[in-house]
Amino acid sequence: MTSSPARLAHVHAREADQKAEDAWHEYADLSILAQNTLAVEDGVAAGKAWGRFMALFVEAEAPQP
Repeated sequence: MTSSPARLAHVHAREADQKAEDAWHEYADLSILAQNTLAVEDGVAAGKAWGRFMALFVEAEAPQP
């Protein structure tokens, strides 16, 4: 049994939504930790998590100037 293109697109969209939600929660948790500890290493970890979250919304290849 093969899946229709619409069904596959729906599955991929759900997977992308879940990845974004997971990345958001990782960032939020680390951000709260950094705000509570004020430790540089916790801030760096939160910043890296933010980068991973944002990378989910950036096209694979950015346009070249």
